[in-house]
Amino acid sequence: MSAITFPWFRKSTVLSVLLAFAPFALDGCLSIGVDGTRPKTPAAGAPASLEARLYETGKDAKRDVKSGRDVTWKLFRLDTSADVPVREGTGATWSATDLPPGKYRIAATWGPKPDVAGDVSAASGDDTFSLAAGESARADFVLKKFPTWSVWTVIAVILGVAAGIAIFISILPRGNLLSDANPVRDAGQGKELRESPGYEVPAA
Repeated sequence: MSAITFPWFRKSTVLSVLLAFAPFALDGCLSIGVDGTRPKTPAAGAPASLEARLYETGKDAKRDVKSGRDVTWKLFRLDTSADVPVREGTGATWSATDLPPGKYRIAATWGPKPDVAGDVSAASGDDTFSLAAGESARADFVLKKFPTWSVWTVIAVILGVAAGIAIFISILPRGNLLSDANPVRDAGQGKELRESPGYEVPAA
């Protein structure tokens, strides 16, 4: 009998988990949401508008407390030129009007927290969306949608489970995990027969 092995479990399992969750830890759970209101009967080709806001946390977004960081906004129209911004602006709140309907990408770059020495949380983010004729849209950039500690708690739990599986497998005997004899059921008699060196299973 051959021993049962676990080829699916490797030391890289823990590394894979870390890599899967690394983006959440690095970007502070950045959340970007674009919502819009469209008129029931818009005029053909009616211009659209967009307002963008930057918040520190989800709680700040609910209370509409904007971030105090320096922010630069760039709006790209993907239907024409994806690399050249059609509008630009600064400030935690920024808006653009008279936008032709189409597909857009909004990009924001924010600096470190003001009055926080050594802060290294400056970063950037972007998202794509579509604007319909006459639509009024709003893009909310929330730097920390969920508390960072809760993300690390989830990671710790997953790593703990992975470590537990690794320990369990490491203490298993390296011999056969099945008994030396393999039970074989005789379909005709309904009995279990055990393989032995001199026994042959009768042909059906």
